[in-house]
Amino acid sequence: MSAISECVLCGCDATGKAKVEGVVVDVCDRCSRFGQPIKNIEYKIRKRKISSSLDESVLAKDFHANVRHAREKKGLTQEELAKKLSEKHSVIKRLEEGWKPPMNLILKIEKFFGINLREDVVDMTVESELDSKKLTIGDVVDIK
Repeated sequence: MSAISECVLCGCDATGKAKVEGVVVDVCDRCSRFGQPIKNIEYKIRKRKISSSLDESVLAKDFHANVRHAREKKGLTQEELAKKLSEKHSVIKRLEEGWKPPMNLILKIEKFFGINLREDVVDMTVESELDSKKLTIGDVVDIK
């Protein structure tokens, strides 16, 4: 998002915000008369803590099969596993059906079974002659 935003009504550089038709939007001085100018807006910013090692990994495509295999190898039912992990049975059932669980549950399962459900992300850089110039719509679309 750029530092200077555009007025949503006329397209000029926005100088503030106003409530227009019940919606808070960026407006310029001229267009602020169409709504109720808003002086100060406080935004709540939520921060999430995720370690850097988790940022570089993604959930494996077959994670659900790995969980089912590890559970069956230990001779546990879905209900028993849910109880041992302090989770609901429905969570384990959905997990084994391919539902993507939150990271804290992934870590809990990995620790319980001693398995890895994540894969490292490989950063691939592709160089092309387009890197040196800006991409335009003509570079992407074939015109008939």
